[in-house]
Amino acid sequence: MQGVHRHNVHPYSSYLELEAASTTRHEFVSGEIFAMAGGTPEHARLASRALVQLARGLAKGCEAYNSDLRVRIAAADLATYPDAQVIGGPVVTALDDRHAATNPVVVVEVTSPSTEAFDRGDKLRAYWQLPSVQEVVIISHDRPHIAVHRRDGSARVFTSGSCPLEAVASTLDVEALYASP
Repeated sequence: MQGVHRHNVHPYSSYLELEAASTTRHEFVSGEIFAMAGGTPEHARLASRALVQLARGLAKGCEAYNSDLRVRIAAADLATYPDAQVIGGPVVTALDDRHAATNPVVVVEVTSPSTEAFDRGDKLRAYWQLPSVQEVVIISHDRPHIAVHRRDGSARVFTSGSCPLEAVASTLDVEALYASP
C-alpha cells in the first residue's frame, strides 16, 4: 500500500457505509479504501494457529479476538483487521466507529507478499499510536520468523522455540505454528 497514488479519497463515513453493505472486508488508509484479498490456506492456517496459541494461558481479564474485529486508529487515519489481537478488559470502541476496537494490547499480523512492506512499516508505526498497544507480532508467511516489537522500542525475532508475549502472559510455539498439516 505504500506508494499508492491517492486518487479516490473518501471520508470515513463512506468507508463505514461500504463495510456495512459489503461481504468483502476493506481497510481504510488515509482516505483510501482497499479491498482485502482472500487469504491463502497457509495464511489462514498461520493466523488460526496463532489465535489458538495466544488464547492459551492469557493473563486474567484478557481475551483473544480473530480477524473479524476491526481496529480503528484515528490518529493514523487507519481502520484495519489484524489477524489476531488481545484486549485486556472490555472492548473500547472508536468514537467514529462503534464496531472498531481502540484498545488492543497485543496485535498479530501474518504477512503476505502483497502486504509485507505495509505490515512491517506504516501499519506497525500506526499501531503505536494506540496507547494500549504493548506488543505487535509480525508472523512471516513464507518462513519460520516471528518478530515481536515492543512499546519500549525493542524487537526480538524468533525462528524456533518459544516466543513470549510478556504483555499478556502468553507464548507462541514457533515449530507448532509452522508445522505441516
